[in-house]
Amino acid sequence: MPRPIGLTFLAAFFVFGALMASLAFFGLLLSGSFLEAIWQLNPAAHLALIELGIGGMVLMAVAGIFTPSCHSNWAW
Repeated sequence: MPRPIGLTFLAAFFVFGALMASLAFFGLLLSGSFLEAIWQLNPAAHLALIELGIGGMVLMAVAGIFTPSCHSNWAW
């Protein structure tokens, strides 16, 4: 039975979200590097994640790692 198109779009949405969370994590981890330019897109998010301190980095790491791994167990 083929997978419904809605599930494929949902999976793509979760993959995109995981990639963006990973990018945010590395942007916070490597502050002052070439990734600093990504925060020009949303400086308010940068400030909010910096205010969270290490918790903001952990939050982005968890979202980046566990979103695709949890999704792969039930979607495919």
